[in-house]
Amino acid sequence: MGGEFAASTTFLVESAGPRRRGLFSSFQYVSTSAGQLAASGIAALLVATLSDGQMDGWGWRLPFLLGAVLSLVGFWIRQGAHETHRAPAEADARPGLFDALRHHPRQSLLICGITAGGTIAYYAWTSYLPTYAELNTDISKSQALLAGTLSLAFFTLLQPVGGLLSDRVGRRPLLLFFGIGFAVLSVPLLKSLNGSFGSLLLVSCAGMVLLTGFTSSRRP
Repeated sequence: MGGEFAASTTFLVESAGPRRRGLFSSFQYVSTSAGQLAASGIAALLVATLSDGQMDGWGWRLPFLLGAVLSLVGFWIRQGAHETHRAPAEADARPGLFDALRHHPRQSLLICGITAGGTIAYYAWTSYLPTYAELNTDISKSQALLAGTLSLAFFTLLQPVGGLLSDRVGRRPLLLFFGIGFAVLSVPLLKSLNGSFGSLLLVSCAGMVLLTGFTSSRRP
């Protein structure tokens, strides 16, 4: 997924019409979140139906086997995808690996910083939060996984809305909403977890709203 992330976003953006780049590229996060949603749902189902011994013995292998089969879909999609722009001629000069950093150091470092902050927030909230809640509150593993699954579904539905909003108001306001929101609210949100399913679900969904400011703003 990481190897195809930038290429798929670029493909979607280059396929979009005027003032529709945010909407089109939002489906990149729809598909990414759908994968995480499937993983979270399968994990929640296995935890709810298998004993601890069965889960530790062989149950944990089932999602990996399913993922291996589904990865073949990616190869199939690749075979049918066409270039959105003219392929470069043999005589065209190809940019070097560090050309952007050498010629545009400030912009390159700014992109790295924004991407690092957004990526940390994304995986902390979409992947680690259920584990954090289980370790630090009295919530059960099955309830934590269920809350994570429901909040991911909510996040997936938010993406086209965020994409349309970014096309209308621009990327900068949403990026500021994401950055300031997480800087101010991360600690209060985590401290509000009290071990109940409802508090975890509410905190997870609140983080997904803030996170949409980033996922809707990182389009070219």
